[in-house]
Formats: sequence, C-alpha cells, structure tokens
Amino acid sequence: MTPSVPKRIRHLEDGGEKAEELHPCYRAGERKKRLVFGSVPDRTLGGSGLTGSRLEANSEQTAHRRSRSLVSVLRLICSRASLRSFQPNSAVMRFLSIAALAGLVTTSVYAHTIDIRDSQSSRLEERTFWCDAGKAWINGRCQDCSSGSFSIGGYNSQCKACPAGSTSSTCESYCVCKPGFYLNGGKTTNNACNACAPGYSSGAGASGCSPCPSNTYSTGGSTCQACPAGYTSNPASGSCQAKCQAGTYLNNGQCRPCSAGSYSEPGAASCTTCPAGTFSNINGAGSCQTCPAGTTSNAGATSCKPVNCPAGKYSKNGSCENCPAGSYSGPNASSCSQCPANTFSTGGSSSCSACPNGASSLPGSSQCSTNCRAGQYWSGSKCNTCPAGFYSQAGASECSDCPDDTYSSAGAGSCTQCPTGKGCGSRSTSINQCIDKCPDGKVYSNGRCQNCPAGTYSNNNMCSDCPAGTISNSGSNKCTPCPGGSVPSPNGQTCTTCPRNTFSNGDNCSPCPAGSTSNPGSSSCGPQPSRRAQPVLGLSCASGQQRCKINAGRGGYECINTLFTLDACGGCPPIEGEESDGPSGRDCSEIPNVDQVRCIEGSCEIKSCRSGYEPQDGYCVEKAAYTGKNTTAHTSRAKRTIFSRHDTF
Repeated sequence: MTPSVPKRIRHLEDGGEKAEELHPCYRAGERKKRLVFGSVPDRTLGGSGLTGSRLEANSEQTAHRRSRSLVSVLRLICSRASLRSFQPNSAVMRFLSIAALAGLVTTSVYAHTIDIRDSQSSRLEERTFWCDAGKAWINGRCQDCSSGSFSIGGYNSQCKACPAGSTSSTCESYCVCKPGFYLNGGKTTNNACNACAPGYSSGAGASGCSPCPSNTYSTGGSTCQACPAGYTSNPASGSCQAKCQAGTYLNNGQCRPCSAGSYSEPGAASCTTCPAGTFSNINGAGSCQTCPAGTTSNAGATSCKPVNCPAGKYSKNGSCENCPAGSYSGPNASSCSQCPANTFSTGGSSSCSACPNGASSLPGSSQCSTNCRAGQYWSGSKCNTCPAGFYSQAGASECSDCPDDTYSSAGAGSCTQCPTGKGCGSRSTSINQCIDKCPDGKVYSNGRCQNCPAGTYSNNNMCSDCPAGTISNSGSNKCTPCPGGSVPSPNGQTCTTCPRNTFSNGDNCSPCPAGSTSNPGSSSCGPQPSRRAQPVLGLSCASGQQRCKINAGRGGYECINTLFTLDACGGCPPIEGEESDGPSGRDCSEIPNVDQVRCIEGSCEIKSCRSGYEPQDGYCVEKAAYTGKNTTAHTSRAKRTIFSRHDTF
C-alpha cells in the first residue's frame, strides 16, 4: 500500500493549525545529510514508543560502531529523495527507525526534518523544498514569481528578471518578447529580445517583425502610425514624406521644383527629362511643351530650334518630309502650301505647274482635266477614248470596268446588259460573249447549254475533270468518290473493283508490296494469310512436296513439304474420319512435355524437353522412369519455338 504524501503542520496566528503537503527533497553536504519529507509518526520508528522529538543519536561513538554500510544506504535513500517523484514507503520508514536506534538519525516533529549524521560531525545544514516552475523558495516556502520575472522551478529555485526586451506575467517559467521586440520562438529565458527596425512592428511574443504598410510608419515599436495629412510613405518606412505637387519632387523630406528642361507628375520622387521634340523653359513645370511646326529639340531642351528643310519638303516631328501631291513648299518650310486653281503638282514639289490649254483644275489638284465627253478620260494632256469592256462618264479622269453580265465597245459611256437569260464575265466586249445562263451540270457551248460529260462537273461555266478517285454522270455539278477498293472506270461514271493483291490508290489499282496481299476490292494490303486451307490449283505438287487432303473438312488438296513441316512431319496430317492417301505425318509440336523440336528429313528431332524430362526415342520421358516404351502420362502442349512452314501454291 502506497503511503500518504507527508505533510507538515503550520501554526497560524489565530492559534489554529494547517496541514500542508510536502515534496521529498534531498541535499548532499560534505559530511552530513538531511532527508526532508515531512513529520515522522511515532509508529514509523519501529514501535519503540519513542517520539521523533526524543529519538536522537546517543553519541558519535555509538554512530561510529554502526556499520558504514548503513550510512551508505542512508545516502542512497537521500539520493532517491532528490527526485521529485520520490515518496518514502514503509520499508524506508522501517530502515529509518533502525537508523534512529543506531544513533545515525534524529527527527524533529516541528522542523519536519530527519538529520543524518556521521561519526565525524554533528553539524546540521539548512534545506529547501522543490518548487514548481514559475515559483521560488522565498522565506521558507514556494511563492509565485512576480511579473517581469520567471523561474524554471526545482531546488533552490529563484525568480530571475526577464532579459532585455521581454516581460512576463506572475508565476511564469519563461518570458515573452514585448511589443516592438522579437526573438525566434517569441519566448526566452536567457537571450534578450531584438528591437524591431524602423518601418517594422510586432506584437507581444513575436518571432519576427512585420513591415508597415504604405502611408504608415514606425520608428521601431508595437504599432505602425498613420502618416499625417499631406504626407505619405512607402511600405516598411520609418518616417513619412510630404506629397509633392506636379512640377516638384521630394528631396530630404521637402518638395523642390524641377529645373527647366524637366517635369514631374504629382507625388513624383524625381523629375523626368523632357523628350526630344519637346521643351520646358521654366522651373517647376508639370509637363513639357511640343516644339512648334518647323522646329525641333533634343531631350532635356529648354527651347526649340528651326528645322532647315529643302524646297518641296517640310519639317514634321523634327524631320523633313515630302509635300503631298497638290501642294508645294519653299526651303525651311514648316508646312506645305496648296496649289492654286488651274495648277497641279506631284509629291515633293517646290512649285505648282500650270494646266495646259483647254484643261483646268481645282485648288490642291495633282492633275488637270478637261470637259472630256462620256467614254473618254483625261490623261493629263488630252482626252483619250476608253477601250472596249470599259466605260466612263463625262469629265472622268479614268475608265471603269464593265461588271458581270454587261459588255461595251470602245468609247462607251456605259455598259450594255446581256439579253435576258444570258450572262457574261466582267470587261466583256460584245454581245457574242453573252451566253445562256445554264443550270447546274451544264455549260454554254456552241450557242446553247450542254451537259458536262461523264467524269466532269460544271465549274464557273466550265466542265472540269473530277478529282482522282471520283466519278460523275453526264450533266453533273459534282463528283462522287468511288467506294474503297475500287477506282474510276475509263468512262468516268462507274467504279471498277481492284483485283486480288492490289489496292485502290486514287485512279489506279496499285500492286501490294512484297510480303503482303489483299482480297479483291481492297483499299489496303496486309500480311499474306496462311494458305494451308487453299486448294491446289493443279493436279500435282512441285518436287519435294506431297499432295495432301485439306484439313478441317474444307475439301480439295494442298501441297506440303513433309520433310520439314512441323505439324506434318513425315506425311500428310491425319484427318479425323477420313483415310489418308499415304503415310500419316506427325505433329512434332504435340509431343508431350517437349520444349524445343523441329522436323528434319521427315522425323521429329527433339532439341530439349521440359524440366524433369529428357528426349528418348522421339519422346520426352521422365528422367528416372524411362523404360524404353512410349509414355503419354503428361500431355502438356509444347512450346513451338523451332518450326518451319510448308510451301503451298
């Protein structure tokens, strides 16, 4: 039975008493020890009838006469008592009773101690109790550590002040970083917490600092402060800066004007150089001005300079460009002037030319014209007749095409429509080009609509050949593909099936590649099929082959090389229910338990048998059971790893 936790009696000021639980505690002295676990009842001292207060060692001689091993055991008990979980049981209490009778132990009811003495000293040593984390032994008892301090607990525990930058509440075993400070983990017992840098902040117990957002700042603390009105900041700023107006920039916390040749937008941190072709001639400009026409500037200019262009050109965006047709310019011009009436000019002209006699022009004209009649056009110097297939209205400077279904002769002022039901292409020159508008599948030919022939189709009033692999009937407006495995016939309106061993390829039946074959009407070729089931075409077989009935009851005969054919080795393969024309062959692959086998000169030659078997007399037999006779105990089908095919027609 586990003994109850030792207790001590505290005498209160009002005369009462209070029982308090105690923890066992041990402390080693150089020549003495004390075991602390609470009051020792009289009965624990071996039933001697002596109270703890009267039980003392008689003398150092008495202690010296006791075995030193008894002292060693006492020290072992004390070393166990140093563990907080130690509780003295009945065996320990009985041993202490013996030690007390031996003069090695004294007890004190009021001091709640047991003193262990050796024979060399009678001096006692003060002891303290174990305290929990956050508490310290103060004035004879465990007391809470105050805020701003901590204790990890244990024996002789003390309350220590929190390291710099950290704090704690009462009864704590560690300290946490104060707001505005940080440390990896946010807790400390030894290291000082680091202060947040300007532009950063942190809360209590932080492992790191967070940057202040835009328009806030901090000098290193627990919070980020908002910038005052008219000020701003970037993220992670330790101070705020004034918001600058257009034409100024921020410099050392103040807004300063931009110099001439540069500008700035509101809130800019620096000024921007004016680009080429612009200028700024004042300090504090919010934008740059474009150089006037005929002038230009370099980047950062405070003024513009003239552009010296030759005659026929003008300055534009700092460069010289040709004057457009119908205008002109002199040297160093910033713009071009329009040609006056009855004059004209081409592009890049330095002057305008007068129109020839009988011709005139409007202001800004690139050419002159006369009052040419319909069917004519002004070429720049005279009236010219429009050719057939074209027309013009009076005063035109060019001729226009006659559209579809119309025609014209030379000098026409308009185009003539084809008769009803007829049509023609654009730029047609006579009524003879107007033809009947034929229905689909027909074209106009020899004065009438005629069917397109077979193998063609109507296409823009023409009969076009059908694409490869397609056919059409007479009078078709489209072509139809031939079915797979067939090609167009020479007449162009029917399809012809491709013969065996060929395949359809556009308009032709192409031969199958070597090693492949096809059935009639195939659009592709495949591997040659087995021909064992194909009948002999002739009455006899080639030399070295035997004429055999076809297997599986298909009728007819086949030619087999029985000297080297694996499944007809030495003769024709037997057919169930039918008599063979000659000696029956053997299927070498059906030999039980065979692994590798081939047909050589009409006999099955076994190369190897399965595990546990060996070849004997054309069979695979068990290695320990060979009797010289045929065995069919195992009928596992062999692997056909060595074989040869027979030849057929």
